[in-house]
Formats: sequence, C-alpha cells, structure tokens
Amino acid sequence: MGYTGWVPLRPPDPEYLKLLQPYGEAIQKLALAVRKMILEEAPEASEFVYEVYTIADHFTFTERPSDAFVFTTAHANWVNLGFNLAPCCPIRTVCCVVRAN
Repeated sequence: MGYTGWVPLRPPDPEYLKLLQPYGEAIQKLALAVRKMILEEAPEASEFVYEVYTIADHFTFTERPSDAFVFTTAHANWVNLGFNLAPCCPIRTVCCVVRAN
C-alpha cells in the first residue's frame, strides 16, 4: 500500500511529554525529533509508551506492543533508536545510540 498524499503528523501525547520532563532539554528535543522521524515514515503506526528504568516509545502497525517494528528509549545522556527485525532473522534487535552532546 502506498501513500497518496500528505498525512498530518500527530502531536506527542501530553503524558509522553510529562515523562520526558526529568531529562535535559537536549534529550527531550532528541527524543521528539526521533519520534517525528518515525511518524513521518509511518504516520499510521500506533504508539505505546512505557516508563521503566527509561522512557520507551514503541511503534507498531497492530494493537499488540509485541509487534513493534521500531522503538526509542530516552536516557540521561542519549536516546536509543532500535529496530525489531522479523522472527526469521538471527539478530532480533538492531539498536542505534544517538548522544545529545
């Protein structure tokens, strides 16, 4: 299925913004920029935000968080961008760390 036109980018959930507040401004901006990049490529994706030892934002095309195809995690000094690969792949997750320096 291809895109036939522009899809407006939805704003971040206020609760997600609240969860990011304890992190520095650079981390907040970086987390939101990565989120924006993901949603520009997959605007119909659902988001699942978790607060564990970090703030995790998972994106999926189904209603199941376990089907997430990409995720971000915000940490004190960096933001992770990870890609969940298909079950047939020997490596299940690929992760890229972006530091806010």
